[in-house]
Amino acid sequence: MLAQLRDLVTVGSIVTLLVSLVAAFFRTRAFVDWLNRHILDGTPRAIRKEELDLINEHLQREEIRISRVLDALPELVFLPYTDCPAIASNIDSRKAEQYHEEQLSSGRVDDPHAFVYQNNDHEFLQPGKGQSLQAYAIGRYSQLRSLPAEQKHRLLVLGANNLVIRPATNEFILHRRGDVAETQSNKLHGFGGGYMPYWENGKKSIAVRRDDCKSLRFTAMRELHEESGLLSLDHVPGFICAIEERHRRDPSGKFGYLTFFFVTRIEEGYEPTYKGDPKEGAKRVVRITKKNLRAMIGHGKVDNFEVHPQLRAELLVWILAGCPGLHFLRRWWLSNILSRRALKKSLT
Repeated sequence: MLAQLRDLVTVGSIVTLLVSLVAAFFRTRAFVDWLNRHILDGTPRAIRKEELDLINEHLQREEIRISRVLDALPELVFLPYTDCPAIASNIDSRKAEQYHEEQLSSGRVDDPHAFVYQNNDHEFLQPGKGQSLQAYAIGRYSQLRSLPAEQKHRLLVLGANNLVIRPATNEFILHRRGDVAETQSNKLHGFGGGYMPYWENGKKSIAVRRDDCKSLRFTAMRELHEESGLLSLDHVPGFICAIEERHRRDPSGKFGYLTFFFVTRIEEGYEPTYKGDPKEGAKRVVRITKKNLRAMIGHGKVDNFEVHPQLRAELLVWILAGCPGLHFLRRWWLSNILSRRALKKSLT
């Protein structure tokens, strides 16, 4: 009897110890990180070069190109636009002033812009960590508009965008661009816009202004709030998609964009008191389903709304990366139903 009791106490002690160890593990930072990585965020899958090449070939007619998928933002290195002679010497002051007056009379702002400039076919972003991106800051949007077509084709305006996900309800919150948008009006897109530099007419500004300091993450946050009223700092780590949009075929000389996409999550039930600037457009909720994803990617349309080609590119990369930002079961379901093989087949 005593031997049995002793054995029982020993077993109980072992069970208690194991329970204590398990409880301790569940409280550790390592477990929280594991939970975030595998259940909440999902570690983005590595996307191979041949997969990006396939997407870029598919989007070639749109003049859209996935430049790079990054796990960290590049350091921004700014120069005044006067250090880019091809731009500074070709700004038409008379036209720039005319465009400036047009912007103001139409109720649009004439914000400063930042751009990267390409003299040849080199990559803006090289693989690896610790990379930097050299950008030029210019005084006004109207100055960029005044450039000749061949110069506009070589520059890309710097910006950031949010692919907004509400994981609890399995929804995208998209931006339907306004009627007065100068490009891609009424199309569904993420919430984003141009980087707001801290320079004025080639010099650092000393005035207090709504600049984005030196972070594209600030740009993403600011644009999300301005256009929707939503505010989120919850960007899925390890997934920043850099997309180039060019307009070389446009004879009027439309400049392009270098946009950094973030996957941004919004908590369920969060309804802001500020609804966003109505001139910018409106919010549109789209369920994250196989049918809607195929409609947006394959047909460029969902719920009778056309989809911005940049958003189509972002969705393709997001699916190949394993749908980060969704909860585990939904991510697993989409990753298997919209498998890499099926997606590649649809692109060929």
